[in-house]
Amino acid sequence: MFATKRSRAFVCAMVFAALFTVMAPSLAHAETKFAVLNFQSLMADSKAAKSIQKQLEDKRKSFQDEFSKHERELVEKEKSLVDKRSEMSAEEFAKSRQEFESEVIETQKLVQKRQRSLEVAAQKAVSELRVEVTRITAEIAEEKGYDMVLSRQNVILAQEEMDITGDVLKALDKQVKEVKLTISQ
Repeated sequence: MFATKRSRAFVCAMVFAALFTVMAPSLAHAETKFAVLNFQSLMADSKAAKSIQKQLEDKRKSFQDEFSKHERELVEKEKSLVDKRSEMSAEEFAKSRQEFESEVIETQKLVQKRQRSLEVAAQKAVSELRVEVTRITAEIAEEKGYDMVLSRQNVILAQEEMDITGDVLKALDKQVKEVKLTISQ
């Protein structure tokens, strides 16, 4: 019985050794290929990202001009109201003052609404750009045989040839020149 256990152990050891010998070369060749991508750089330097920034700046300026006009009108109305105060009864002045304050509140609400709509539009446009960056990154990774793409921000050290940011930027600029900013009114 002792010899049989020993024989079984020997046979098992030989089987494992044979399997390891057969599998070792294939395991050595099954290395995972990594690439790194500077996502923040793409979100700042691509044509599409710059188009989003330009559209945001233009809309902010347009809104600022509109709000400056409203502000000037409100200042004039307030000045006129103060100048006419001596000609009005206390009741008329209180009513006019309340109407003016309601107009100020409505203008403030409009400013907040426009700011929110601009923020939502920016988030949506950036999200669309992220989808495109991810799609193009996947295409390039597959084309070049990379198994995994890591964010450059999470990698301390990588060989320069592992960085596919330039390739992705070139493809992104070719395929996606602009992302439209859609602002709800």
